[in-house]
Amino acid sequence: MPRKVLILEQPDAKSFLVLDWTRNFTWLSIQMDKKEIAKITNKDEMKEGKIFELPPFGMLSIKLIKQRLGSFSAIEVLLNDVPVRKSATDPIQILERNFVLIAFIGVVNLAAGITAYFSPVGYLQTLGFGWESAVLGGIYLGLGLLMRYAHSLIATYLLLALYAIDYLLIIYVLFYSGYTNMWGLIFRAYIFTYLADSVSAVKELNRQQSKAEYSDVLDI
Repeated sequence: MPRKVLILEQPDAKSFLVLDWTRNFTWLSIQMDKKEIAKITNKDEMKEGKIFELPPFGMLSIKLIKQRLGSFSAIEVLLNDVPVRKSATDPIQILERNFVLIAFIGVVNLAAGITAYFSPVGYLQTLGFGWESAVLGGIYLGLGLLMRYAHSLIATYLLLALYAIDYLLIIYVLFYSGYTNMWGLIFRAYIFTYLADSVSAVKELNRQQSKAEYSDVLDI
């Protein structure tokens, strides 16, 4: 049975929130500091979502949602309309994970492109690697940094578009060369489902930042 342990923090309070659920999302138990505070017993109820008052932290929202282009289900945990840290929809966690993925792809493209350019062996060239791959790897790293640390929505969209175009070009090159690596193509498509969540994560972080700046203005 899956389990998720989350930490709720306030300046003067700290508690552990524990979620236990069945893999088909038909049952969910919510515990705080080892005491069960709520239980959801059917999937429809989880899809509709539940809101609980959780003193002294505020309002806790639990809901079953779709992630990664609708291909996977996840439990959204919000505290006062903000994703709880380390929960499935935590934007910081999503961007950290996706930056690692795109950085890995960028480094592989960079290394393979440089190697293919200077190597007399044509194997890497048959896989579509060349000096263009090295340039692409550098662009991936640059856009990934802007997505992760600047929370740039434009960079995120460009990154996804570039990845999709690169994927289609790889399919063309592989089939044109007669060398088909279906597992590699499936793996890259699988990674794209992760990267797609970056858009909502960046939007959420920008929303939180705008809300914080607005609150600061009101306090002046």
